[in-house]
Amino acid sequence: MSKKIVRLVSVIFSVIVIAALLCSCNGPKMDEPVNTLNINSSASNVARGYYESVLFNDISLFEKCFPEEFLNDEGVDVTEIFNSLRNSNLLDGEFLGSAYYSSVAFTEENGYDYELMRDNISQYHNVDRDLISDIMIVNIKLFIEFEDSTNYGNSDVLCYKYDGVWYYYQAQ
Repeated sequence: MSKKIVRLVSVIFSVIVIAALLCSCNGPKMDEPVNTLNINSSASNVARGYYESVLFNDISLFEKCFPEEFLNDEGVDVTEIFNSLRNSNLLDGEFLGSAYYSSVAFTEENGYDYELMRDNISQYHNVDRDLISDIMIVNIKLFIEFEDSTNYGNSDVLCYKYDGVWYYYQAQ
């Protein structure tokens, strides 16, 4: 994976985390943390698990966000990606957890080019496009304690179901 892509992913991750610091929160509640046993069971779990893995410093959870085909790709260094995300984390507070907020199917009916996205996922994650059965945009909340108050930010995450298992593709 090129250094430019790693840097771009790091910048996007940092912007989303910083945005989380700027939103005060009194209402929404955090969900139970995702773990390696349930991360791939739903689009919302893999979306939440992606952020939780980085912000809780859990590389084994991070690796579960991606299919074996991606992890075994010769040009991919998952440890480098993980460390880059960890190093780009500009939190000036404590990450507390996350919560599922909403989701929308990535379909033609909802105004998205489903077939093109299947092609993109197949190319970048090195998976068989015919085994991609669902694509979802999941909106999650990230909770951060900052200066004695709990704040949250939202993130839209594109996830896909490949061969019956949910994986992370990208933050929107």
